[in-house]
Amino acid sequence: MKISDPITLPVSGLTIKNRLCKSAMTEGLCDEYGRATDKHVTLYSAWANGGCGLLITGNVQIDRRYLERPGNVCIAGVQDQKQKEALKKYAKAASENGTKCFVQLSHPGRQANVMVAKESPAPSAVCNHHFDESFMVSSSHWSL
Repeated sequence: MKISDPITLPVSGLTIKNRLCKSAMTEGLCDEYGRATDKHVTLYSAWANGGCGLLITGNVQIDRRYLERPGNVCIAGVQDQKQKEALKKYAKAASENGTKCFVQLSHPGRQANVMVAKESPAPSAVCNHHFDESFMVSSSHWSL
């Protein structure tokens, strides 16, 4: 077995062209509306054409009220045409050269950055030791 050998994932049957993977990293490159930008296209195109078999995106937030950091891509709610086009360009770039791309859908929960979210809902009132007790949120604040 070599790093250049393809690998077939056992559950999905998806074949990845080699064993090189760019793991999830937060990019912070979206515009002020949480849309992917040409910076994403440039970055993911470079990785896809640089030899990776699999790219895992940075955080793609499912709720724009709670971000892991400023600049996260957000897909909350109905997407306007500009957002759809931006996501298509992002996906196309990440899939160049036979590269596969997995999207890291994310909700930061208790890890929401207090600089971008005053509250950080989570399914339970587990203390995040990076914040003081004033940032504790009880499970009664959690709503879907």
